[in-house]
Amino acid sequence: MRHLLHALVWARRHLAGQLPAHELRPLLPLLSMDDIFLDVGVHAGSWTIPASRALTAGHVYAFEALPYYAQVLKATLTLFGRQNVTVIVGAVSDAEGEADVVWKDASGRRLTGMTRISRGNDEGEKVRVSALTIDSFRRCHPNGRVRLMKCDVEGAELLVMRGAAATIDADRPLVFCELYDAYCARYGYSSRDVFAFFAARGYRTMSFEDGAFEPLDPAGYGGAGDVLFVPDGEAFGT
Repeated sequence: MRHLLHALVWARRHLAGQLPAHELRPLLPLLSMDDIFLDVGVHAGSWTIPASRALTAGHVYAFEALPYYAQVLKATLTLFGRQNVTVIVGAVSDAEGEADVVWKDASGRRLTGMTRISRGNDEGEKVRVSALTIDSFRRCHPNGRVRLMKCDVEGAELLVMRGAAATIDADRPLVFCELYDAYCARYGYSSRDVFAFFAARGYRTMSFEDGAFEPLDPAGYGGAGDVLFVPDGEAFGT
């Protein structure tokens, strides 16, 4: 019952425009109705729900590490009648198995929207969940072309990308990342490593500024912000 009440709260917030996905808006026109969208780190579904409306013949795969929030999201999707979304419960990383996810800080406060994979020395309360990679998931669910991938996993973005390398190489999707050096440092890397990962695959970089995506020189990245990786050769206007 609790997750149903929570879903009603989320639904009201969606309807009131309190969960906007400003970065998604300029990307929606680039999607074909039968494309696949991978939403990694979905939480309240601020990208999932509008993307599902655009992909009328496609599908959204929404990955949420915490079982409770996955339940809430499923109930929210039911309230909105969204049938082209599959919610996958598990932590997306670079290896399959299990992972500990930090979901409360040392004081017991819930890390709402900021849960993360533990590296073993994190303070706070953890829960053990299944871990998976995008590539292993796509081997089991190979339908369609992945056109867009969003990754917001509080610093574990490079782990997700390493586990999605074959999918990225095969489908050449647009990849959006929330990228913060302070969070990346938890996992022993920096944003430069993410830029290098995509540069090696023939991607260029854009940042979201004032409602639009603009070209970004990785050398000038300030270490905190939203980044879009675009395959070289693809026309992309702001």
